[in-house]
Amino acid sequence: MPEPAVDFSGARLKLERASKHLGDLKALADPFIADDPFDSRYTTEPGDNGATVYRVFAVVRNQPPADEWAPIIGDAVHNLRSALDHVVWAIADEAERYDRAQYPIYSHEGAYNTNAPRLLAGVSARRSELIRGTQPFRWPRLETREWHPLNVLQRLDNDDKHRTLHTLATFSRYRWVGLANAQTTDTLLLPEHTALVDGAEVWRFEATPEDPMTPMVVEPKLEFEIGITGTFNAMLPTLASLALHIQTDVMPQLEHPDDPMYSGFPLAPM
Repeated sequence: MPEPAVDFSGARLKLERASKHLGDLKALADPFIADDPFDSRYTTEPGDNGATVYRVFAVVRNQPPADEWAPIIGDAVHNLRSALDHVVWAIADEAERYDRAQYPIYSHEGAYNTNAPRLLAGVSARRSELIRGTQPFRWPRLETREWHPLNVLQRLDNDDKHRTLHTLATFSRYRWVGLANAQTTDTLLLPEHTALVDGAEVWRFEATPEDPMTPMVVEPKLEFEIGITGTFNAMLPTLASLALHIQTDVMPQLEHPDDPMYSGFPLAPM
């Protein structure tokens, strides 16, 4: 029997509102970044056996203005989470629907099995199966489930609603060194996504000349990004990827579960 048609207009309006907030955030972030708030510097000192030790430090002239940006992030995240809940409300039969219906997000299958039937009351078996297929617990490695897009969204939304505004930080995500007549042995002193303050030593390495009679050229460089504390990528790409996940990996199959395109869904666990 074909699945009944559903109206996802509410969910789409929520996604549009989230997109508006992301545009506002980008309009604030672009000029901030254009002012070159971040840079790096390095010092050198003699090492063993003719090596030169390079120590690379972060230069943070300005931190991102969290008080201004954090409420916008919270609004964007909340609209994304609300879009999922609107989806469940739309697909649940009105006569059976739970008055607190919401899209379940669980990292453990047992918790899902306990709670999802109530949250998805009135949702057909087929659509329930598809929702189950999107869950973080489907990722077999427990230690990676916290980075599942739905888990990231859930965590960001709960933090903003129930705990505190999101904090922003400067991170050094990429590092590279231009070399001529040199080989290096290096140590990253800070984990890749550690929040930086001005003067933090990020990187230390030794360089030795390949030809002792020729000067070395060594030019270390750090590249910076602004991130939301508790996430792993830059702020705007993180939020955009959450929106894309909802638009492409969640909503289409629930809107058109009988479409042959989704006959193989839910996909096998990753």
